[in-house]
Amino acid sequence: QVVIRKLILKDAKVTVSSGALKTSMIIPLLPIEMENVGEGKDIAGTISEVLTRIITEIGKTLANAGSGIASGIGSAAESTGDAVNKTLDSSIKLIKKLPGLGK
Repeated sequence: QVVIRKLILKDAKVTVSSGALKTSMIIPLLPIEMENVGEGKDIAGTISEVLTRIITEIGKTLANAGSGIASGIGSAAESTGDAVNKTLDSSIKLIKKLPGLGK
């Protein structure tokens, strides 16, 4: 079991680009703070919890950016979020197969 007592992610930025619009922009993320991540979970659950929270916050930031570009990207972020969730599920299954890490 891995428990992260305190995780602070600050001064992070996301670069968003659009090939169709031939533009990109850097969007700062609000600080993300998490405490006692992974309580009662195996390492795969802990990793999943951290990554899910970070991806969720990125999606919220893009959705709230307010410009037409960010709105379009916000919709794309939802689709990307679905793909990321599938990847996370696959990663969790893989991690659980590693000796000493999974249940």
